Amino acid sequence: MKDPSLNERLVSSVSRERQISIKKLCSPRDRRLSVGAEILLRKVLEKHGLCYDDYQLERSIYGKPYLVGCPMDFNISHSGEHILCAVSEWPVGCDVELIGDFDIHSMQWFIHQDELRFLSKNCYGSERTEAFYRLWTMKESLLKASGTGLAVDPGSFNLNLDSYNHIVIFDGIQYAIREFSIEDGYAYSVCSTSDEIVSEMEYLSMCPGFEARLVVK
Repeated sequence: MKDPSLNERLVSSVSRERQISIKKLCSPRDRRLSVGAEILLRKVLEKHGLCYDDYQLERSIYGKPYLVGCPMDFNISHSGEHILCAVSEWPVGCDVELIGDFDIHSMQWFIHQDELRFLSKNCYGSERTEAFYRLWTMKESLLKASGTGLAVDPGSFNLNLDSYNHIVIFDGIQYAIREFSIEDGYAYSVCSTSDEIVSEMEYLSMCPGFEARLVVK
């Protein structure tokens, strides 16, 4: 989605609610990503034989969007110029983050003390940066799959970096987290109560003016 323009045809292809919401966004990049996110979700649902317009978009008490009556749960994340979409018959969450410089001490609120000790003692330079963003996307995807989002303190629980596939018991429920190899300067994670998460991301062509996007289903 590097095309800075948003022509009327693309905007008119999204819901009225989306059209209203993007007018409140100041950044052209945020407006592009918002439009692209809905177009992407529509395309992914079509692959599952579902039509976005057949359902009403609502939000849970913690703000997670869902389609009323739809048999598929979904989650969308965007960062930089990338959008990630996860769709499942089970509760699902996803997160993509553009990797950048960070100060480990300023991010202590986000990570558990055990994670902080691990990063401080075992990771250095770019390796520490990548490890932090791996943790970030894992935690975000888990909290989004659980439906709580950041209503739960991400520093209150500990995850490990031993592998790219994780089984986690969170609030008494078992979740599977799958990380995807860091590429193009981005980190990706998907989490679900189902352990049947695909092993590779799929590129989905959306429409002219928007590049193929990363999709997990």
